[in-house]
Amino acid sequence: MGETISFEIRTGPDGKVQAVAIQRSGTTASPRQSVRRSPTSRKPSNIAIVPVLLILGLVGYVDYRFLGSPQFSVFDIPSRSIDSSIQAETQNFKCDGRQYCSEMTSRAEAEFFLRNCPNTKMDGDHDGVPCENDSRF
Repeated sequence: MGETISFEIRTGPDGKVQAVAIQRSGTTASPRQSVRRSPTSRKPSNIAIVPVLLILGLVGYVDYRFLGSPQFSVFDIPSRSIDSSIQAETQNFKCDGRQYCSEMTSRAEAEFFLRNCPNTKMDGDHDGVPCENDSRF
């Protein structure tokens, strides 16, 4: 504090006035050019990098957790409820020699006979669907 300095003023490559050849009065050291940074040439500080990294990490996590994982659709039906309803219906059916759709009282009964009873004649195109042409079902 209270020191006297001397310097030269020159215009820099960016067109701004800069102090160069700065010296303390009374010293014999060689003049040094000062390096003055413009505000646009500053590197981003660590304080600005941390929030950016946090945001990128959060976006990556959300993408992995919610978008990359398999989603359940509205049409997914738990298999236990189907199996239990089929078992409840099939408990009343037994193979008694019936073979044709006209002898069945419901589609569930026809499906039971097609799956479990020999010599049924309810699936003409052999696709596993009984009584396709029967309008009752």
